[in-house]
Amino acid sequence: MDNYIRVFRSLKKERQEDVAKAIGVTVGTINQIENGKNIPSFVVAVRLARHFNTTVEKLFIIDQLDMLSPIEDLIAIDKKTQ
Repeated sequence: MDNYIRVFRSLKKERQEDVAKAIGVTVGTINQIENGKNIPSFVVAVRLARHFNTTVEKLFIIDQLDMLSPIEDLIAIDKKTQ
């Protein structure tokens, strides 16, 4: 998932270490999220957004197709149970 964490960090002149400490996660977690190698939990996404005084929607680029995947999974499960 793409995001603007690096941009927001830059604007606040913060290092990954600063953000990690502020929201209670490891530097590795921030690095993985920032580089699109890990999708944050809802709680971490909200903590990040609050830290940067923005919204989750403005911090993360959420692809509309990604949003359909869980719905498609639920439909497939429902069809199997019928």
